Amino acid sequence: MQTRTITANLKTLTAEAKRLWTEGESINRLVLSCLDKSLDRAWRLGKVLNQIKGMVGTGNWLLWLEANWPELHERTAQRFMVLDRENPEAQTIEDLSPDSVRKFRLGYVPAKERPELEGDQSFARQPHYLTLVNDWRRLHRRMETGLCDLDPTEARRDLKPVFDWLCGLYGIPVPKTDPEGVPGGGVVKNSHPPGRESPTTPPEGCGSNDLRRCRTRHPGK
Repeated sequence: MQTRTITANLKTLTAEAKRLWTEGESINRLVLSCLDKSLDRAWRLGKVLNQIKGMVGTGNWLLWLEANWPELHERTAQRFMVLDRENPEAQTIEDLSPDSVRKFRLGYVPAKERPELEGDQSFARQPHYLTLVNDWRRLHRRMETGLCDLDPTEARRDLKPVFDWLCGLYGIPVPKTDPEGVPGGGVVKNSHPPGRESPTTPPEGCGSNDLRRCRTRHPGK
């Protein structure tokens, strides 16, 4: 009698397990299909956003985004745009590189919860020249890896105040501006006094690339 009961229960549980597995597989296929559709829309959205950025210009991109689509955060838009930029030859989502898809989908992973500890507080980033240096390093690294583009004309125009400030900081006369707005026709000419080495070049015969170290070793140069 007990054996019959166990056999009956096993049949019931087996049938229940197979039903749950079938339903789960059906839901998984639906989820994967929706994920593919979501990825397709994200890739196409990134393509459109990159086109808009190219039309409004790099310097006006964030202004356009804030004025026309304030609900779309800059970082969210960047994720879509990077997905497109990392796959310039893609025709469908099947052509997207696995690494670019992985990085894109990681953006949906919730941030890890961190315990609130006594004394924890946020500090606003204070203005400092190292902020400029660190941001430039990040930008330069992204440019070298192809994650972002830079329009030379717009960059020269927007960075002109910074360029002038740096010239004053280093005691270098600001080169004259040509009709196209490029300082010195795009070339910063040697502006050091005659008979002296360039202030940005180590003295001749010095084996060090560090100008300050050279001046320490050769105080007269």
